[in-house]
Amino acid sequence: MNKTNKLRFLVLSLWMLLALPVLAQSQATMQLTDLINKHKLNDKDAQFFREGEGLKMIKMLVGKQAGKKFMKDVSLIAMFDYSALNEAQLQAFHQDLDTQLSAFQEKSISEEERDGNYVRFFFVTLDEENLSDFLSVMEDKEGKMRLLMYLHGKMPIDETEK
Repeated sequence: MNKTNKLRFLVLSLWMLLALPVLAQSQATMQLTDLINKHKLNDKDAQFFREGEGLKMIKMLVGKQAGKKFMKDVSLIAMFDYSALNEAQLQAFHQDLDTQLSAFQEKSISEEERDGNYVRFFFVTLDEENLSDFLSVMEDKEGKMRLLMYLHGKMPIDETEK
């Protein structure tokens, strides 16, 4: 192998190693990441927790509400605070929720459960017992709190119904 071929092989190998984690992401994760990146006003608005102490801490906090079993196999948590969006930006965000999340299914929520708030839940079904890519979008009546939370990983369906 001459020097040029060795260099090409090395560059190709490095590219493959760097690209594999991106290629391994689910379609739902990519759609969600694109949605957040499109609508965030600055980097402080969106936080992604993939590994380490940050992910463990968020899993512990969310696990108090959702249950430890529900959070056990979650490998990515994204939080997007979009409270600073103006009315036009908010409408564009809502429209993109309707059109850009083709990998997700939406769970219907009654008006009574919404209590006048804007609340939407999305998910990807893995099988009869598990789901993945759980997404919640919540806005209070006054528009002061607008939060998107995304959980990627395997979550037992029976735990979501509690």
